[in-house]
Amino acid sequence: MCGYGRTCSSPRCDACGSRIVRPAGGEVGLEKPSAATLLREAEELYADEGLVFDDGKQVRGGRLAKLVEVLTHQSYKDYKYAKTFLLTHHSFTTSLDLLALLIRRYDVPPPMGIDDEETFNRYVQRCLMPVRGRVLDVLTQWIKSHFADFLSDDKALYVKVNEFLKSKVSPDLPNRVEQIFAVLKTQMQESQNTDPVVDLKLAPKPVINSKHLPKLETRPAITTALLDQDTTEIARQLTLLEAKHFRAIVTKEWVNQIWGRANETSRTKAPTIDVMITLTNRLSRTVAHMVVASEVEKERLAVIKHWVHVAQACASLNNFNAVTAIVAGLCMGPVHRMEKTWAVFATKHPKSREALRRLTEMVSASGQYANYRKALKAATKPCIPFLGVYITDLTFVEDGNPDFLPENHHINFDKRRKVATIIEEIVDWQHGCVYGLMPVDALLAYLRDLPLGDVTEKDLYSMSVRAEPIEDDSDDD
Repeated sequence: MCGYGRTCSSPRCDACGSRIVRPAGGEVGLEKPSAATLLREAEELYADEGLVFDDGKQVRGGRLAKLVEVLTHQSYKDYKYAKTFLLTHHSFTTSLDLLALLIRRYDVPPPMGIDDEETFNRYVQRCLMPVRGRVLDVLTQWIKSHFADFLSDDKALYVKVNEFLKSKVSPDLPNRVEQIFAVLKTQMQESQNTDPVVDLKLAPKPVINSKHLPKLETRPAITTALLDQDTTEIARQLTLLEAKHFRAIVTKEWVNQIWGRANETSRTKAPTIDVMITLTNRLSRTVAHMVVASEVEKERLAVIKHWVHVAQACASLNNFNAVTAIVAGLCMGPVHRMEKTWAVFATKHPKSREALRRLTEMVSASGQYANYRKALKAATKPCIPFLGVYITDLTFVEDGNPDFLPENHHINFDKRRKVATIIEEIVDWQHGCVYGLMPVDALLAYLRDLPLGDVTEKDLYSMSVRAEPIEDDSDDD
């Protein structure tokens, strides 16, 4: 019994069940392969070995060739399986190798031969052509969902696909080729227009203190320029900036923990994720720097209150990433240690202190980010989730599941299913991450390259101690 619920005795047509024997000298429009090739193809495509199923009859793992067979099977059409396969294939093969396997499936010859022309025609109609149709279906889905694959490595995959369509598919299925080329053209045009079209007729008017915009443009090394700007507008512009970077993240960068490796590797192989992480870290350090750099207590209180209000405005925009970054900055060790400052802040600004407590509780890591997950589940689009939680979840799945099944070293497709579930949620938020807000170029430019984001935690601690010295608790003699 094979994985599709039928008994297979090679060589047979697994759609019509007829025994396949090729007529002597009859090509019937197909290139005649060698006997050795026929035997090898028959063994790989019709043998029961090479696939493992779980109790629910889902593919748990398999050899790559068999997984591709399932992907393109004429009677086993599972969109979810195809979606998972295409999303995670970078973890077990390359895009060029996958395309080669799809082309091989498209060219699959009949096993062993055919008794008569009628049976052979049945094979062509019920096996060969449906499989070819499935190959083209998968290719179309791949182009629509992961066009970035076709643009990487100097468009090597794009070139190979064009060659395949023109040389092999076009002579037999010109209409399908025309349709796929139309999809390629559309995706190419969309890839060149990265900024979505947004109707700004109903967008709120920016609240800008134009008198201080020149200060923003000069990027002073130490500045209170952001304190002169409206907190809601800072949140809006920060959200526009983060939304653009979030939408730009390429899905394949989430696979295989590329983002968690050494800096040079992550920046080379996961550049779009690295941009987002860098922006988040710089925001946290900027917030902390602005607090500890203020040696006058009144100024520190104003800075803290200012950023709490920015975080509140970000929360109202469902920008959880910025909320987490700001809270992290206010909770950083050099800031947290300033007990006198926090005591006075709680007394003079109780509403802001309570707001910060609620925000901190919402993005807390306790209970595996239970409160945050609840808030995210209740959120509506547009929304920018906190990427750190997805990184934590993906790390848990990647480290807790082997890449290959230990009993036979087949590709662990069940692991890829778990990874895909997480990535699909990210992609879903990306698709709806468009805000109807008017950009303020000067403020956007300042936030894009925060001048205080490169300071080290050691430097922050030194400034913190200078602003609020450590008390000597020893008894006087």
